[in-house]
Amino acid sequence: MSTQAGSAETHNALGLALKAQGHPGEAILHHQAALRLGGGRGEYYASFAACMDGVPVTKASAALVEDLVATFAVDGADHQALAFACTHILKNTAAFQTLLGFVDGRSDVPDLDRLMDAGLDSLHKHPLLLALLAKTVVRDAELERVLTATRYALLRHAVQSRQPPASSADLVAFTSALALQCFANEYVYFLSPEESAVLPRLAGSAISDVSTPDTDRDQRLAALACYVPLGRLDVDQNLAELARWDEDSLLAVLITRQVLDFHEERRLRSTIPVVDEIEDRISRRVREQYEENPYPRWLSCPPSEESSLRGVVEKVLPDLSPGELPKASETEVLIAGCGTGRHALVRAAGLRRSRVIGADLSLSSLCYAKRKAAEMGVVNLELRHGDLMGLRLLERAFDLIECIGVLHHMADPEKGWSTLADLLKPGGLMRVGLYSKAARKDVAAAQSWVADRGYSASPEGIRRCRQDILALPDDSPVGKMRRVVDFYSLSETRDLLFPVREVRFTLSQIGRIIDRSGLRFLGLEVSDSVRKRYLAEFPEDPEGTSLEKWHRFERRHGHLSPGLYLLWVQRPARNPHEE
Repeated sequence: MSTQAGSAETHNALGLALKAQGHPGEAILHHQAALRLGGGRGEYYASFAACMDGVPVTKASAALVEDLVATFAVDGADHQALAFACTHILKNTAAFQTLLGFVDGRSDVPDLDRLMDAGLDSLHKHPLLLALLAKTVVRDAELERVLTATRYALLRHAVQSRQPPASSADLVAFTSALALQCFANEYVYFLSPEESAVLPRLAGSAISDVSTPDTDRDQRLAALACYVPLGRLDVDQNLAELARWDEDSLLAVLITRQVLDFHEERRLRSTIPVVDEIEDRISRRVREQYEENPYPRWLSCPPSEESSLRGVVEKVLPDLSPGELPKASETEVLIAGCGTGRHALVRAAGLRRSRVIGADLSLSSLCYAKRKAAEMGVVNLELRHGDLMGLRLLERAFDLIECIGVLHHMADPEKGWSTLADLLKPGGLMRVGLYSKAARKDVAAAQSWVADRGYSASPEGIRRCRQDILALPDDSPVGKMRRVVDFYSLSETRDLLFPVREVRFTLSQIGRIIDRSGLRFLGLEVSDSVRKRYLAEFPEDPEGTSLEKWHRFERRHGHLSPGLYLLWVQRPARNPHEE
């Protein structure tokens, strides 16, 4: 190993350690040093991205901005982890603050020239803003206000009856990036009646001859894609041809994502095997929700280090006795309710010698997962379409079953739990995610507020609901939903505020379900600080396997998680209920 590479590895290790100890500022400096010395190795960019997650950077050096932009270009890094820091950096620029004040101080929609004069001229070429829009879901109310007004100005610019001024390549790139953002958040931004009235004019003129370069045409096309997916237009061949003019441009990325990927997912619908017909009434309604709005929305995922099932559990339950854990390196894994596949792909990539099945009742979500699996080169993931209750027809037994965020949407969550428990091998593990009654108190209140006002779960109803919530005072109970990450895309807002069914649990209730299922509780996934505090208060439970004590701890200190309990249970080698 060269001195330079060794130094990069040392800096990377120091950064990881400092981040784990709660010193992100120092950790970032070491990760930046690793980037300088690492010769472009993707793992260093991935570590840097993970370190930036959740860090509110208010003032960034030119070097930090350069490193952030470079990390967005690395496929192996989790780009969404950069979004929080990048949003804060951009919002603290003088140009953004001026632009925000200009937008908030108007009752009408300014034209594009005046927005440019108010600060957009410098911002729309900012490489950090372009990368943020194109590669993440932006989750900030102030930035949303600016982008919503800008989108309207771009629409007006595109449909002017007079000949518009020649569009610049920079403006086409920015509009394409904004269209990629709108597509990623599923067009969640508020759509005014005036915009709806103007859109047909743009749709009729956006596509023209693609045999020669034309920035005005490209600008109209990108502006249209800010409102509707281009895959819905009957001009696919023309658009595919247009993408070949400059394959590295943001316009080409936009066409690929909105047209080519869209049609690939439609093609994949016939390739995913069906486990069983979905008969339960609640399951059918939930399926309809996720067919219309595949969930969750994601564009990138964290890299996976090769591991074993034993290694996975030891990382999240470090106090558990090793004797309780399976030793096999090749395992059978089921992700029940895998949705659009982000976690299933991470798990399959990490357990490379294992066979992973991802099942879900939304075929649209599964098609997204299958396309991303091919894109990422993950070959040990199989996908199945069907309801959780039909998974017994797989006639398989599993070493690990993961079911996160699914059981609490079922008509009978305990019956679903029992069905999964029956699919475990003796000694097999199950990781379950259930909504916390304590942590979801504000969400429950917001759901009641939404229901009382009669908003529909249609895209129009969701947009109107969000617009009203965005207008509420910051300290109002329902206004707190603006701080929830799921508030910033259509499918996630629907899941957050318009669930078909949602059951919330206490740890005591979960404990009784575990006892009735004949399983053994192994522990909760919590932060290191919470775990240390728990062990200090309950030294008699060094492995953290007493749900009753965890319940007492939560009542004393408040909820343990942002909204979801993550529990590990195990099927004994011999079921005590059968003795």
